[in-house]
Amino acid sequence: MDSRFLQSLILVVEQGSIAGAARAQNLTPAAISQRIQALEQELNCQLLDRSSLKALPTPQAVSLLPRAKHIVQQSEALRGDIDQDGLTGPIRIGAIDSVLSSLFPKALTQINQIAPKARCQITPGTSASLYEAVQQQKVDIAITVAPAFPLPKALSQTLLFEERYALICQENSESIEKALKENPYIRYDQNSWGGHKVAQWLKERRLQPNVIADLDALHTIAQMVSEGAGVSVIPLWAGIAQQFPHLETTPLTNPELTRPIVAIHPHYPERPALVEILLSSLTVK
Repeated sequence: MDSRFLQSLILVVEQGSIAGAARAQNLTPAAISQRIQALEQELNCQLLDRSSLKALPTPQAVSLLPRAKHIVQQSEALRGDIDQDGLTGPIRIGAIDSVLSSLFPKALTQINQIAPKARCQITPGTSASLYEAVQQQKVDIAITVAPAFPLPKALSQTLLFEERYALICQENSESIEKALKENPYIRYDQNSWGGHKVAQWLKERRLQPNVIADLDALHTIAQMVSEGAGVSVIPLWAGIAQQFPHLETTPLTNPELTRPIVAIHPHYPERPALVEILLSSLTVK
């Protein structure tokens, strides 16, 4: 069974159409249809319901999808297994948005220079969702806010850098407390791993700002503040000064509050050499 045909089936299901799968694999719709038909003949079952405008997966297709994905993943990994340097094949990377938009372009360039035969499969997400993904082996490594709980023994954690939390506003204020009391507050979602620390900081100081919105999206919060919607307390990610040069920032002190960014991966990763290159490229020295 050709793993490329299985990949075509997976893409038809994920894209919702044969045309979408064809675009993803740079093939014609006719070629995708031929691949699916070949699979149907080999497996002696119907995989797509072609009675509607969309090519919908049959129950048989849905049931074999997890194993098909595993076969495709293992097939792609074979190229790396025969590479003595371990720098060939796919590496599945999950990362929070602030890292993707700031440090990742440079990291990706560095990986491509050192390991041109590697292929990065990048998944954005929240820290909680990416932690779950690395636990379920859906990604090989996750770049997240440091969890506030111990990791299971099967996983390792590497500190990459720390970001300072700060008040952000349009105009400089006499004090952080004054700005929070006198302006609408755009809250960094207190249920997120990074937002929880801000909630604790406010609680310890008995500050209750006028919350007008909750968001777990730092770039959107900064955009709202820059347009005069209110003030916020967020971590200063690497790209904020370049993306929002006119924002006033006042770091929290007494004590200083930071957001540790870590890499979480299996203790024995499948692609240790590629993991090391990624860690090196993202570590802020």
